[in-house]
This record gives sequence, C-alpha cells and structure tokens, in this order.
Amino acid sequence: VTDGIKTIGEYLAYDLNDLFQKYSFPAKCIGHPARSAIVPTDDGKMLNMLLTALVNGHNILIHQPNFVTLGHTLEHVSQTIEAVEEILNEDLAA
Repeated sequence: VTDGIKTIGEYLAYDLNDLFQKYSFPAKCIGHPARSAIVPTDDGKMLNMLLTALVNGHNILIHQPNFVTLGHTLEHVSQTIEAVEEILNEDLAA
C-alpha cells in the first residue's frame, strides 16, 4: 500500500520546516502538500547552497515547486530529511 500524496507532502513540508527552525535556516516550505515550495526568507543564497548540496552530495533533487507523486514514499521523505539535516548540521556558511 502506498502512502497518500497528501500525507507524503505533509510530512515533507512539516519536517523541512522543523529543520529550518531548528537550524535557524532562512527558508520555509509553503503551499499545498502535493505541490509545495521552499521559499527563502532572505536573499536566497543559502537556499541555493542547500539545494545544490542535496544534488551534489546526496543525489536528491528538490525542485521548485516540489511535486509529490505516487512514486514517492515516506522512506523518500526520511532520506531527504536526513540529508537536509546533515547539510544544515555541517553549516553551509563555512
């Protein structure tokens, strides 16, 4: 049984926003769970660095906007959240 698109999108947005708050990262995830977007709360340079690090270091692409599909699972969300936290924990500004 696959997880519903709405449920997967809700987990993604909630967990991303939780990490952004935890690490004081200048972005937030907004929109409908099936089609959300990460928007910067500053000039966007840090968000661009995060998205680039996800692709280059983890082979994870977060597009703008995010389209959750039936091919995604909660395991994909967990992998994405773990990668985002690893990057944020390394301090992108360094």
